[in-house]
Amino acid sequence: MDAVALHAHLRATQTTEEQDGRMVVLKRFTLTGETPRVVDQRVVVVAEVLANRPWLFFRADVCNIEWMGTDEALAHSATLGAGALVTYGDTLALRSGVPLSGLSYADADLIVELLAHEAVRIRHAREASVTVTGFLEMYAE
Repeated sequence: MDAVALHAHLRATQTTEEQDGRMVVLKRFTLTGETPRVVDQRVVVVAEVLANRPWLFFRADVCNIEWMGTDEALAHSATLGAGALVTYGDTLALRSGVPLSGLSYADADLIVELLAHEAVRIRHAREASVTVTGFLEMYAE
């Protein structure tokens, strides 16, 4: 598979948009609690070359960097099963990179889902009565 084929797959199976020449996958989650609501999460997908090999990088912005302290972000990042919390400008984001060779469409879809879900969960974690529903409901518990 190459980046063009993966982008075509994501366009055919996900809600996508272009942003600054990059593909963005839009995921939607329902928050339950005192005030149920639907929230959207964007995951940027970028093809790059690393060590002379094609890679895909996925990024889901979480919040302004001032919202979560550095120590808390590092501690939380150590608990993640997929991706890592990083700073991206003045934003705290979840980021994951994988070699394109051997990556299946299902793998790419799962990375998008995991990062989007976790970004929403982190952002709304301070609302004690909120639960993120949709994909991976058990993962949030």
